[in-house]
Amino acid sequence: MMQIAKSVKLPYATANRIVQTLVAEELIEQEPSRKRYRPTILVKSLAYGYQDHSRVVAAGRAHIVAFTKNNGWPALISTRIGPLMMVRDCTHGLTSLTYNYYYPGFTFPLVSSAAGLSYLAFTGEAEREEIIGRIRSSTIGEFSSQLLLLERGMLLSKIRSQGYATRSGDSSKLAQYRDSSIAVPIMEKAVVSGVLSMVFFDSSMSMSDAVNRYLPDLVATARSVGGSLKKA
Repeated sequence: MMQIAKSVKLPYATANRIVQTLVAEELIEQEPSRKRYRPTILVKSLAYGYQDHSRVVAAGRAHIVAFTKNNGWPALISTRIGPLMMVRDCTHGLTSLTYNYYYPGFTFPLVSSAAGLSYLAFTGEAEREEIIGRIRSSTIGEFSSQLLLLERGMLLSKIRSQGYATRSGDSSKLAQYRDSSIAVPIMEKAVVSGVLSMVFFDSSMSMSDAVNRYLPDLVATARSVGGSLKKA
């Protein structure tokens, strides 16, 4: 609330009153795990072109909470924003089994993350080629070099065939690199609406063990989120 007041240059009490009014009108909501606010689906009525990522959050919250309660590891839902994946919701605050807190708004490169690779593999061919073309022509060296990942043994075809993408961490590096992830697409009418990921300590188990143990529930959870989207 203090950040909101400072950014709009209003007294705290005034900003708080406006925010609480918007909450009452269900235009914004407070995040479940921290004192931050985000727009809801009703913002669509105020802003033409608003991307309705809040639908996947609303549809997925109960399912990812259940996944974490059943398995212990945090889960997160992310969507694509340009060459990045952005976290929309997560359950890191519900478990102690985490190094990092990927709160909503956190972004990571699309072509070097399990979530991003899952999105690329399962999105339509036209969108995929457009994304890769934009990244390839980017002046940002980090993104250009990461395209090499897509040239190793038909990586995206392999991901589509097996149904999931992975990223392994490195426990020899700093804390933010010590986790690994498995990601599966959230599909709505054959279209990728988001990606569901499970994050775990890379030192706790091998990737193959993690896939064998948790992938079935992760896939089932993603399907449940997709089913809730269809009903929304």
